Amino acid sequence: MKLKQIIFGICLLQISVCSSQEFTKHTIDGSLKNVRGSRVADLDNDGDLDIVALRKGTIPGPGISVWFNDGNGDFATYLPVHESKEEFLDGHADDIEVMDVNNDGFLDIVAAIQFDRTTTGGFEFETHDLAWWPNNQNQGFGNPIIIETNVGLRSQSIQLLDVDNNGFEDILTYSFDFNGSIEDAIWYWPNTGSGTFSSKEVFLQGEYRYFEKAKVNDDDLEDLVLVEWLSGIALGINNGSTSFEIGTISNIGTDLYFRIGLGFIDDDEVLDITASVFNSQTSFLSWLKGLGNAEFDNEQVIPYELDSNTAMDTGIEDFDDDGDADIVITTFSNNQPSLHMWENLGNGTFASRRTLNTDQAAGYSIQVADFDKDGDKDILQTTSNGVFWFENRLIGLPDDDDDGVINDIDLCPGTPMGASVDENGCSPVQLVDLGAQDILIKATSLSCIDSNDGTISIDFVKEYPYTVEITGDEGFSKSYTNVPYDLTFVENQLKPGTYQVCVGITDVPEYPSRCFSLIINNLESVSTLGKITVNKDSKKASITVQGSSLYVVQVNGVEFRFATDSEEARSIQIPLENGINNVSISTDNECQGVLNNTILLDKIVLLKNLEGQYSLNGLKENQASILNVYSLGGKLLFQKKIPRDTPIFDFELNSLSSGYYIVNLNYPNQVLSFKLYKD
Repeated sequence: MKLKQIIFGICLLQISVCSSQEFTKHTIDGSLKNVRGSRVADLDNDGDLDIVALRKGTIPGPGISVWFNDGNGDFATYLPVHESKEEFLDGHADDIEVMDVNNDGFLDIVAAIQFDRTTTGGFEFETHDLAWWPNNQNQGFGNPIIIETNVGLRSQSIQLLDVDNNGFEDILTYSFDFNGSIEDAIWYWPNTGSGTFSSKEVFLQGEYRYFEKAKVNDDDLEDLVLVEWLSGIALGINNGSTSFEIGTISNIGTDLYFRIGLGFIDDDEVLDITASVFNSQTSFLSWLKGLGNAEFDNEQVIPYELDSNTAMDTGIEDFDDDGDADIVITTFSNNQPSLHMWENLGNGTFASRRTLNTDQAAGYSIQVADFDKDGDKDILQTTSNGVFWFENRLIGLPDDDDDGVINDIDLCPGTPMGASVDENGCSPVQLVDLGAQDILIKATSLSCIDSNDGTISIDFVKEYPYTVEITGDEGFSKSYTNVPYDLTFVENQLKPGTYQVCVGITDVPEYPSRCFSLIINNLESVSTLGKITVNKDSKKASITVQGSSLYVVQVNGVEFRFATDSEEARSIQIPLENGINNVSISTDNECQGVLNNTILLDKIVLLKNLEGQYSLNGLKENQASILNVYSLGGKLLFQKKIPRDTPIFDFELNSLSSGYYIVNLNYPNQVLSFKLYKD
C-alpha cells in the first residue's frame, strides 16, 4: 500500500529547533461505506486502543464493526459485531458508545441501530432499537440484548452520564421520528447496576441533536454542552438531580450548528468550545472562549475557506507539542478533501487551514488518540469511503536512536534500529529485566551406579513465560516454550555427562538467551575412592572422598559420620588406635558398596585393595630400602628399590600365581619379613 504523507513546518516557540510534522495516512478498512459514529477504547484489555464504528442504514445495510489494535497501530484483526441482512432506504444511526454494562471488567458496545422495517405513508422508514452487545472477553461480542425497541428514526448522539447519581452511568440519546411518533428530546435509560436498564424517560425536551458531556462550572458534576438544531449552542447544567438547567450561550439566527469540540485553546485552563457551522451561503468554524463558571465570550470565526454545507465533526488537541491546542475537522462533502487542520499559533489565533486527507469523500466522525504509543496524538476518521487513521510524528526534534520518541521523554535510549517501541521509547528487549541471579538452576547426579536418573531443575524469580533449551552428549536435545515462572521446571532421566541449558523469554524471542553449563556425574563405588594414608604421629588415616553427601566409617565397630558436599572432593580424617584397626567405609547409598581395610598402627603395614594392588604403609622416612618377594622355597621372584622419604609404596604381583609368599623389606641395619597370600 502506498502511504500518503502530509508534511508541514512548525517552529516551536519553547525550543530552539525548527521541526516539521508528518501525518501518514493508514487505511484501516476501505471496503465499508457510510461509516458514521466511532469510539476508541481498549476492548480486549491488552493495553492498546481499539476502534468500534457504526455504519449507516444504506447498502450494504447497517452494521457495527470492531478493529483490534496490536499495539503498533496495526488494526489487522477485524470483527463484524452486527450485520443487517436487509438494505434500508433511510435511517441515521450516527453514534455509538462503549461501557461495562454487566460489570465484568470488559467494555461492551451500546448503540441504536435498525433491526426491523416499517412503512409509513407510502415511504419506507426503518426504526431503531437500542441494544447492547456483551463482550465475551476473547476479542468477540455476543448477540445483542435489546434495551428498548422503536427509539426513533434517527439516533444522532449517545452519551453516558450518571443522571440519577446512583454510581452507574446511564444511557442518553437524542432520537426523533419524521411522523411525530417519537418526541424530539434527549431520552435516558437509568442503569440499575445489574446489567439491566429501567424504562426510558424524557431527559431534556428539545431538538438537541448533538451533545457532549463536560464540566463547565465550578462544581464537580458533569454537565452537557448541547447543539440545538437551527438555534445555536446551549448548556445543560447539572444541579445534582435528574433535571438539568438549560441556558443558551450562542445564537446566530438560522445558522446550522452541527458538531462541537471541547478543549483548552488559549492557555488559560478554562474549557473552550469550537463549533462547525454552515448556512445557505457559507460554512465556517467558530470558537467560544470560556470565561469560567459556565460563562463564555462572544463567538469568534476562524477562516474556513471551504464550500458551504460541509461542516461536520471537530477535534481539539495539541498535535505539534507546542503547548497550544490545534483544531481538526472532517467535512461532509463528496467533491472536496475531507480532513483539515488549523494550527494554534498561541492565545487563540490560528494559521491557515491545512488539508490532511485529500480524498473526496463525506467525512463523519473524528477521534483523537495515541494509537501507536509514541507519545503524540493521532487522528481517526470515518467517511463514506471507509475508516482511516493518520499517524502523527514530529520530525526534527532530538531523537538519537530514531525510534520516533524524542530524547526528552525516551526512557530507553539506544534502541536498536528498526525495533518497535512503546510510548516510552522502549523496545520489548529493553523492557526485559532478567539477570543470571534470577534463574536458579541445579543439576543432580545419578542416584545409583549407571541408573541414568540425573535431573536438571530450574526455578525462576521474574514473572515471564520462558523458553528452555537443553543440549548434551550423544546428540541429546530438548526445547520447551511458555514455561511458567511459578512452577519448578524439571528435566529428568538424564545420563551422566555435560549439558548446556539456555533460558530465554517466549514473548521476546529477540532477547538473548542466558546459557549455563552443568555436569551430571555417575555414582561410583567406594572401592574406587583411592588410597588410605596413615599418619602414625597423629594416629589418623586420611582418604579423599567425592560423590556422596554422607560417609559412614567404622573403626573396630565404632561408627563415625562425615557429611560432605557431594560435588567437591575433600579429605576425611579417620581416628586410629594402636595395634590393629579394622576400617570399613560406606555411604548413605547402599549401591555404592563398602570399602574394607586393616591398618596396623606403629608398625609397617602391608595392605591390599580390591584391584589386587599391594601397599606398604609406615615405611621409614629417612632410609631407602629394598623390597624382595620370595617363594616359600627361598627363590627370589620380585625385587624393587624403595627411595628414602617414601612412607607409602605401592606394588603389584600380577605375574605370580596364587599362593603364599615371603616379603622381605631390607633396611641397611634391619630386615622386616611378612607372609603374603596372593589370590
